[in-house]
Amino acid sequence: MTVDAPRLRQAARWNYAKLISWTWRIIAADGNPSGGVGIIPFFAWLIALAILALGRGILPPSIGWLSLGFLGLTVAVLAVSALTYGPPLWVATVALVVVIGALFVALATTMASTADRLVTG
Repeated sequence: MTVDAPRLRQAARWNYAKLISWTWRIIAADGNPSGGVGIIPFFAWLIALAILALGRGILPPSIGWLSLGFLGLTVAVLAVSALTYGPPLWVATVALVVVIGALFVALATTMASTADRLVTG
């Protein structure tokens, strides 16, 4: 029995090309399956944080304001990106990253202080 290596390579290339073709058709037809829907729970969580912080007073008010700021800056980044890709978009995006970073720091310090109070009594 002999092996025809060039023919096997050609078949492998054809199968790979076919797989890529099918994958691209699925991605193009359906889009990213979690792209549009996957962000909704995150935004719901941000709204819940704002309600718990500003409405109920369970969390520090800074967390509520930072979560609302993140939601507002998200809308601003979307609006600016519809108009330009230049420096205004860069500034809005950097501001968005700074606000989400500050929100995570505020959440981490709140959780750490709560855990410390629970442990030490």
